[in-house]
Amino acid sequence: MATASEVARKFFEAYRRRDVETMVELCDDNADFRYVPMEAWGRQRVVRGDHGKVHAIGKTVWTTLIDCFPDLTNEVTWTTSDAEGNVACEVTISGTQQKAYGSFAANGGHYELPH
Repeated sequence: MATASEVARKFFEAYRRRDVETMVELCDDNADFRYVPMEAWGRQRVVRGDHGKVHAIGKTVWTTLIDCFPDLTNEVTWTTSDAEGNVACEVTISGTQQKAYGSFAANGGHYELPH
């Protein structure tokens, strides 16, 4: 059985491959998702939120980020976990914006953000 830290590293490897399905599969069915408040405008709906479940809000946010930042990548710089399966990671996410993301218009800027 993989440790929580190993699963987290596999998650970010899948993120670098832009493999959202694997990212979601690596999370528990009831896993929570927290992010900065945002809106993702779709053709028939608007997803608003800063928290929810990985299989709903998380999947939507990750898919939208990958669409807006086609070169999106990440670097895991630190992980820790405990015996209960909790894990924390320090990750730098970076990419060049090609489409509007929420209220942020596409300006072609490159971003590097620690998470």
